[in-house]
Amino acid sequence: MTAAIWFIWSMKPPTRCDDTRGHPSGLPALPPRIARLARDRRGFPVPWFVATIDGEPDFRVVDTPKLAVAIRQHRCWVCGEQLGVHLAFPIGPTCVANRVTAEPPVHRECAEFSARACPFLTKPRMRRNAQGLPEEFVAPPIWLIVGLATLAVGAASLNRHAQSEDR
Repeated sequence: MTAAIWFIWSMKPPTRCDDTRGHPSGLPALPPRIARLARDRRGFPVPWFVATIDGEPDFRVVDTPKLAVAIRQHRCWVCGEQLGVHLAFPIGPTCVANRVTAEPPVHRECAEFSARACPFLTKPRMRRNAQGLPEEFVAPPIWLIVGLATLAVGAASLNRHAQSEDR
């Protein structure tokens, strides 16, 4: 199977949000799907996959039941809406090389926004702050494809990206 690829490195510089009312400083402009997400008390959009702990979204924790929902129902991992034919992955060079990732696909615009706004993607050397993290929770550039196969690996699953060609 052939797939179209699109790398994040070809993106234009981010645009900033002109309307700053209720919009945290420094965030890129919100694409419509991201704008529809719930916001935390600081005004940041809360990705669909983020777990809620004690009534507050915790950006460090994945809502693991949504992993199966995203795969089975073909939903975007970031916004939770239905995916189309093209699947994007905000991933690093190792995942690009082996075409394997542990996270479900997202819409292209959700991947672009995430690659510009998510501190774990914008600051590669950033370390996860585990302070105050409940004990039961332990941690989890964009590639646009058409094909995807989910591989079971023990209790986990990985996404194997289809053979691809540059365009």
